[in-house]
Amino acid sequence: MASDHLTGEQIAAALGTVIGEPVAYRPPTHDQVRGLGFPGADELGNMFQYYAEYPGSYLGRRDRRSRGPDRPVRR
Repeated sequence: MASDHLTGEQIAAALGTVIGEPVAYRPPTHDQVRGLGFPGADELGNMFQYYAEYPGSYLGRRDRRSRGPDRPVRR
């Protein structure tokens, strides 16, 4: 569930506005995520790499305004 779909840069800008200091978005590389050493780090790095390389496979597949048949969008 998400209320907004923001980029890392947008999130950093919003946080910077709230705390009154510049905030930089510096995403780790896929290999850095895989190297974090916790259970599932390899899979998480693979997932992020997939999202970066194949955005058309998941972006735009659903109407972000729709909440499902039991919870229609209120306008």
